Amino acid sequence: MHSRLSCFLEAHLNATLAPLYKARESKLEGAARGLLWQMAEALGMLPRRLLLDQIHALSRADRRALAGLGVRLGVESVFLANLMKPRAMALRGLLWWLHATVGGAPPPPANGAGCR
Repeated sequence: MHSRLSCFLEAHLNATLAPLYKARESKLEGAARGLLWQMAEALGMLPRRLLLDQIHALSRADRRALAGLGVRLGVESVFLANLMKPRAMALRGLLWWLHATVGGAPPPPANGAGCR
């Protein structure tokens, strides 16, 4: 039973958070690699101010490669665009709650609330 549950969970995470797994497995190096690692640790989104050193060190080629992976360097946040969809947001919220172990489970985001 434990093995089946583990396989199900791994498949579910890989399917729902595919952009995050793809970014983690990329062959980028240097500042781009560091930026992706930090984003992976934060489930795909961080305030831009925390990544300023890496952003300033990115080459034009790094920026193109990150954009190809779906990374958006926004004014306030750096995020993986495809992880902003409701299903991925709900799973990311649940994973964060499990990690932080505070209070009850967070409610999922409302359908269509800022998502496409």
